[in-house]
Amino acid sequence: MHSALRPLIVTMGAFATALAGGGIAKLAGIPAPWLLGAVVGSLLLGAVRRRPNFPEPVRWLAFIMLGYLIGSTASSTFVDSVALWLPSLVVMAVLIPVVTFVSAAVLLHLSDLSAEEAVLCSLPGALPFAIAASEDMGLRSEVVAMYQSLRLLSLTLILPFVVMIIPQEALTEARAASARLDGDVPGMFSWVAGVPSVVLIPGSLLMGAGCAVLAALARIPGALFIGPMAGIALLKIIGVPLPNLPELVLIASQAALGWLMGTRFDAIPMHSFASFALACFSGLAAGVGVVIVAGVGLIALTSLPARELVLALAPGAIETTTAIALDRDLDALFVSTHQIARMLIIPLMALSLLAAGRALFRRRRASGEDR
Repeated sequence: MHSALRPLIVTMGAFATALAGGGIAKLAGIPAPWLLGAVVGSLLLGAVRRRPNFPEPVRWLAFIMLGYLIGSTASSTFVDSVALWLPSLVVMAVLIPVVTFVSAAVLLHLSDLSAEEAVLCSLPGALPFAIAASEDMGLRSEVVAMYQSLRLLSLTLILPFVVMIIPQEALTEARAASARLDGDVPGMFSWVAGVPSVVLIPGSLLMGAGCAVLAALARIPGALFIGPMAGIALLKIIGVPLPNLPELVLIASQAALGWLMGTRFDAIPMHSFASFALACFSGLAAGVGVVIVAGVGLIALTSLPARELVLALAPGAIETTTAIALDRDLDALFVSTHQIARMLIIPLMALSLLAAGRALFRRRRASGEDR
């Protein structure tokens, strides 16, 4: 009996510890407390090999619920909103090669990475793709995993504080219109509002899980998160009045996400971390610097909100950036749309980025040796 209950006990212990870390962060006034508190608790216990880990189904559920929460913020005005987001979406696409090559140049200067490894380490928001590509190409996948993991952890720990210090401003026109129309329920779907919550909420979550399965079958990256988000958002856009999940669900999913983020530290080969740390953080800083310049330009030239732009243009960490947006009551759909667009674009650009990076950096090294 004890062995049969062990997975449940481990899961409850992990959740309790994650929530305790979040509660401490909340009392300390730290932004995105349930996420950051759980991340720090997971990192600390993982460092001393005492971290109880979630079984895989809990991870699936956390991502599905987070995807549902973001998708449910959509409304019938989404299409009009996307038209206003075009400048930032275009800038986001342009930033992919710029951030990649600037970061890769710094990494090459400060480490012994090959041109291909430097480019894969520097791809913004492409951890699974970068690791898989490095394995296929016979490169040092453990080093690529370390750089990408440190990028994600660094952004997770820094972004909530960055967002907190940015002055709040008026929302975009489309979001304000969305808020005004939030109570409208088209006649075709009005019957959904009459379904009891005890039936509607579990049914809606099952619908989100079904969307995750479909996305996984279609081999969409981040299917557990993107599938529910896209499916629920589509239903909301056409006017289906799906329910909002209780705040406790948001807290639990953020705590679970934070705990899982902490486990990424396990992928870092600590014996080689010291020699790569300076190059890694310098490359990340260079990439973030490019994003800051682009973000400042967009804020000055458009009416897009600054806090959302910071999260939308951040080089990766889609689950983290959208969780922060939800926690700070920002436009999570704006943030996730940009992050998803990046995830979908990077595999399409990857071969050309690798080829261009190989040619560019090898030429630079050759000219440097000639001198």
